[in-house]
Amino acid sequence: MSAVGLPPWQIKPVRLVFFLLAAATLASFNGASNMLFDTGWHVTLGLVFCCAYLWAVVRVPFEQCLGVPGFLILATLATYLWIGGTVAVLTDSASLQNNIVVLRVVLSAAVIVATALGAAAALQRIGPDRLLRVVLCIQVAACVAMFMTPFLVDHVYSLSRRLWFVEDAAAYRLLGTFPNPNDAGIAACLGAVTALAFLGTRKHVKFAALAFLCAAVATFLTFSRSAMLALAVVCLFFLRPVVLTRGTGLLLLGALVVFGVIKVAFFPFTHELQLERLASFMGGASDIRTTWLWPLTLSQIAESPLWGHGLTLNHEIAITKRCTAATTCAPHNTYLMLWREAGMVPLTLLLLFVFALLSGGLKTPHATARGVVVGWGLVLALYSLTSDNVLYSTNHAFLVGLSCALMHCRPAALRPPLR
Repeated sequence: MSAVGLPPWQIKPVRLVFFLLAAATLASFNGASNMLFDTGWHVTLGLVFCCAYLWAVVRVPFEQCLGVPGFLILATLATYLWIGGTVAVLTDSASLQNNIVVLRVVLSAAVIVATALGAAAALQRIGPDRLLRVVLCIQVAACVAMFMTPFLVDHVYSLSRRLWFVEDAAAYRLLGTFPNPNDAGIAACLGAVTALAFLGTRKHVKFAALAFLCAAVATFLTFSRSAMLALAVVCLFFLRPVVLTRGTGLLLLGALVVFGVIKVAFFPFTHELQLERLASFMGGASDIRTTWLWPLTLSQIAESPLWGHGLTLNHEIAITKRCTAATTCAPHNTYLMLWREAGMVPLTLLLLFVFALLSGGLKTPHATARGVVVGWGLVLALYSLTSDNVLYSTNHAFLVGLSCALMHCRPAALRPPLR
């Protein structure tokens, strides 16, 4: 019997299911399925099977693989659904009918727990470095798929009913297998952070350098402002004492050169919307909804700050100022979305989770694991300021569950890999 309660014959199947879960979430199989077949239910059923298998087979106490951050994020999701759902019912709201967000939050919670359990089993056998190398390989593969966006749009997604949206986005931004360029950008940014963690510990430097080049270029070519800003913050501030040596500085310069070459190859002409998104960093004119959506959301929060207004379909709020042709729009801020829909309790728990993840990550004994936990946590915390789908993205849920396992599966999971 292994240290995680597995008989020898179950170790390889558990690892296989765990890495299948990693590939499906980090490479956005669900997003690709939606664009290919206009539905992602078969991929969702596969994720449910992986989660159920890991839950049933791996025998590890939750406190040993989730720890305080894991319980805090699960409590955030639970109170969000409980309080938000209760308020929606009491106010005679019809927003719970056909609300796919509820199912996605439940799936996200299941992925967090299953990932922590599966990672506990994998870490005990192969150690953090080998596990994170596999994760980085999947993230790089997802970035390579982003570079293939023109081919995917012309030859793979061409029969989809969603092609109108894909073509509109892919005209000047990469997205790969992800449902939109912003999700693709933050996924590429998270891959770059994983590569930076390896560079910071001087492990697998050549592989990590190539991975960083690929992920950094993909991040910029998605033209996701949040992803570009998050990557800049991680590179220039948090990881600076460890990572930004002369060699890595040359690597960043190389990334800019490769970015320019691929930019010319894939997008021969500068699209006006590219310039518009870049100009917004300098305060230029741009159709940025968040600059006035946040005050509007705060004004609605002030009407019911303790318990919120209840769950709403796609987090939409009524708008009085034009942002699109529609009359509703999401707040584009996870913190404000939680506060508006479910009040102070889940918001407080989420803030405590961010603090626990970052502070606990700094105390992680393994150097590479420490870099990815803190780096991923910082990126997700920043992205939550401009997105309202962070809590129910299975991509993010997998990384949260893995971060919890890396922090709390000790000492057996952090012993040297078995030969």
